[in-house]
Amino acid sequence: MTSDLERYEGFMSHLPEETKDKSLIALKGHLLLETCLREYIYNRVPHPERLRKKQHTFAVLIDFASSLQNDSKIEWVWKALRKANQIRNQLAHQLEPKELDTLEQDFITYVEDRDGEFSVRTDKPLKYEKLALVYFQVFDVLVRAISVKGEIPEESIARLKRAKDSMGLSGLLANVIFQHDKQQHVYKKYGPRHSKKKKRVW
Repeated sequence: MTSDLERYEGFMSHLPEETKDKSLIALKGHLLLETCLREYIYNRVPHPERLRKKQHTFAVLIDFASSLQNDSKIEWVWKALRKANQIRNQLAHQLEPKELDTLEQDFITYVEDRDGEFSVRTDKPLKYEKLALVYFQVFDVLVRAISVKGEIPEESIARLKRAKDSMGLSGLLANVIFQHDKQQHVYKKYGPRHSKKKKRVW
């Protein structure tokens, strides 16, 4: 079973922080979101093997996933995924999409206004383009939603502590995973009513 840490490292591997091409960010970001969305679905059905080899459109996957659980904390994510799909469709079907800039800015604004599950702070400037960070934000919410019981091995946490002051997305991921681990501890010990919702710091 894939761990949260492996998912985050996979994001970094497929979308390196030196990536500046917005079209590449959008296409790879879309694929990363689709992979995570499929995991979300497989984790919530009794026979995921019956779905793994089936072809479904991204829009169908969103509708399917959103029907599996009534979680108000991530309800906004389904619309965010639809906005990401609009961007991908523009790139896939038009050589020079005229609405691309508008769609990208709409996606960025929508996610920034709604993603407040935890606060991410880094001591040094992030190297990632804002569009890539927004894809990461949606990816991160899906990762945390895949399994409430997901835990990070102690050796992985120790390694992240040593890297917490690094620049770029590495530093961001360290903070994200620390927050994730802390949130899981609070949830397990006290229940969801004690989980504090914070505004993400850019």
